[in-house]
Amino acid sequence: MATQKELIAFNRLMAEVEERLQEERRLHVEYVQVLTAVMKVFDEPNPEKLCGLRLTAEDLLAKLADYPFDAPVVLGSIEAPGLQIPGGMGRIRAALGRGVGEQWKILSHPADPHFPPILAPITRLTT
Repeated sequence: MATQKELIAFNRLMAEVEERLQEERRLHVEYVQVLTAVMKVFDEPNPEKLCGLRLTAEDLLAKLADYPFDAPVVLGSIEAPGLQIPGGMGRIRAALGRGVGEQWKILSHPADPHFPPILAPITRLTT
């Protein structure tokens, strides 16, 4: 069983890999997608066992280099401080303390070329 310190370090590592995949491969992946992919490429169903391997971000990125993420591609980003979120999403984000957001990513999902690009708020996980 992994220690609390190992779990915290592993979560930070996953967040770093998530961010680097977003920046380097321009994929709009999230933590769960990254963790699932890591578990698959290491053929390890228990993420706690991965904590003890002392992996680096470079180790993980090398293993994930050819992983076929089912994630939207980031086409670009814009700053739009006055952009209103349609429907109830603005109220939901406000209730979560996230506001409407000033920076947005423009996404396109490669699995469905008929689905138009969408805007997604840029969020950062801080630990």
